[in-house]
Amino acid sequence: MKLFLAGFENETWHPIIKTKRVENAFVSYYYMREQKDLGRSAMEVVRDSVKTIIVDSGAHSFFSERYDEGLSVSNLRKRTKTKQTPDEYMEGYLKWAKAFYPMFDYFVELDIGEIVTQKRVLEWREQIKAEGLYGKCITVNHPAVVPFEDWLATIKDSQSKYVAIEGERQNRERLPYNKLIEPCYKAGVRVHGFAMLKKDVLEKYPFYSVDSTSWMGGILYGRGMAINGKRNSFVNYNEKSHQSVSLAKHPIDVNELYSLNKKTQYFARGMLSVEAYRKMQKHYTALWELRGIKWV
Repeated sequence: MKLFLAGFENETWHPIIKTKRVENAFVSYYYMREQKDLGRSAMEVVRDSVKTIIVDSGAHSFFSERYDEGLSVSNLRKRTKTKQTPDEYMEGYLKWAKAFYPMFDYFVELDIGEIVTQKRVLEWREQIKAEGLYGKCITVNHPAVVPFEDWLATIKDSQSKYVAIEGERQNRERLPYNKLIEPCYKAGVRVHGFAMLKKDVLEKYPFYSVDSTSWMGGILYGRGMAINGKRNSFVNYNEKSHQSVSLAKHPIDVNELYSLNKKTQYFARGMLSVEAYRKMQKHYTALWELRGIKWV
């Protein structure tokens, strides 16, 4: 199971990613498009540092606009919005994907069928194909607008051999993920779960990959996952009694965790978090292989 750490379009985290200890990065077009170079400098740093890059479309910006209608997403609290129409946004995204195509491994389609209808999403998908970009496109399943038979057709149609399923939403029942994943696994098509880095999810559903911004929690909010001795555990950095925290084989100066210099502090805490998530990735990959699930 691959764990994609999100947020590296933000240069604050570039010192961390430059260590090349982050294997898989999840970046957002929504944020890169606002940078003066459309995110080129950020993409260059990430491309030079990780094995696999997935570019997210930024669909959450449209969902949050219509939250009052029940179209919630996992990162609702951001309440981010875009003033562009869906077609304008898609036009810019397609242009960006074509210009930056050599710099990423996969990109997620603009999966807002609940807003513009799935028919429109399929029309955009044809545009992606016409531009010769479909070989890196991750198509997405939202069961509310994609019947199961259509999902099976999407799996068969995938050129990238990589698809995704929506993550959990507030006020909605959990999807039958195993039912949705099984035909993908049998077809040799990998499945990504958005913002699904949760223990009960990772133990119940054999996603090929998931993504999360939670690795930044210990940096920004003072409590995050880190390797404490030989185990992953949550550490409250506001309590200096946790001075036994260390990387498995690469000790960090504990003083740096509490440094008044924010850059020093962020880097030290970030590296502890990165190593913890590397360990988590290894653990769940082994767990599912013991259960007979081995993705290729």
